[in-house]
Amino acid sequence: MLDDLNIPRTRNNPDKVVNCYGRKFLEFCKNNKVFILNGRVGQDVIGRPTSRSNSVIDYIICTSHFLRCVSNFEILEFSKLFSDVHSPLKLSFNRVNPTFELLTTELSYQEENKIGKWKFEQVNDFKNNIDEDKIRNVIDELSVYSNKENVTKYEINTAVTNITDILIDSAKATFGTQTFNRNMLNCNKSIINNENLARFGSASQSSQYGSAGPQNAVNLPISNEWGYTKCTHTSPNETQAWWMFNISYGIVFIADITIYYRKHCCQKTFWGPNCTKSCKETCIDQHCYPGNGLCVWGCNTKHCLNRCDKNTAICTYGCKEKRAGLYCNKYNIATDALVSQNPTGTKTSKFCNRWR
Repeated sequence: MLDDLNIPRTRNNPDKVVNCYGRKFLEFCKNNKVFILNGRVGQDVIGRPTSRSNSVIDYIICTSHFLRCVSNFEILEFSKLFSDVHSPLKLSFNRVNPTFELLTTELSYQEENKIGKWKFEQVNDFKNNIDEDKIRNVIDELSVYSNKENVTKYEINTAVTNITDILIDSAKATFGTQTFNRNMLNCNKSIINNENLARFGSASQSSQYGSAGPQNAVNLPISNEWGYTKCTHTSPNETQAWWMFNISYGIVFIADITIYYRKHCCQKTFWGPNCTKSCKETCIDQHCYPGNGLCVWGCNTKHCLNRCDKNTAICTYGCKEKRAGLYCNKYNIATDALVSQNPTGTKTSKFCNRWR
């Protein structure tokens, strides 16, 4: 795989210290067949430290089929703007062809049987399902090896494989199996499954109002009727609220995102029973309450003569020069003209400009 992509098998690593965490990390990569990009891919082929202390403590790892999508990997210069210790990591990908035209060789299709998750309460069943006859055979083989002066690598691997197979067979019998279709991803081909990913992940938010937690936004059944167990809601006093969803589904292509607004709750800048009325332009951020159209954050006094009503956004003491209307959002053309009165006399337009 690495040879096909012209990626060196040996990584360049400026950090020569290996501790127990590093050994566990390497073991994890080997067991899960994932590759470390640091020190072998893109502009980091020379291997650069990822922290201010010249250590490599931040890594990017990926699977073999996703490795084909990587176009560049780079460790940027340390900046206190991003972290007090860590350097930013920059990862670039090949552009996905929007027409889904297959431009590169498609990887093999493989179907696997995955063993069910381990359940501690079934530990006795797991022990009982171990084939004792096969265990005795392995013990007999190991006894033979103990009397030999030189045991070959093949013999050791065979013994390890036999022991592994015994444990796997017991796990299958105890926890069951399920068929998993591994469609090897290609950078220029998309697999569309029309799957609702909301159930594959966890939600969080900046604060919580009562029991209206973040997971309510994705839990079924979908409803826009207000309720503490149906909707998500942050603290009413929070001015910069956020809601976040973390997908735990591997690699996916998101086709669309659907947001269900609370009933009688409109999208920003609109209000009314059907959310068809526009909020006043003089409301700050043009943000108003959906039920009555009053400003949420107050009003903008830019064109008001003195102040404005923070709820209605009406300019209380009139408009500045060349402005007109209740909200002073209209241009007063009279300011560029002369006025006259009958029978005689003229005055400049400042007299008219006082009126709204």
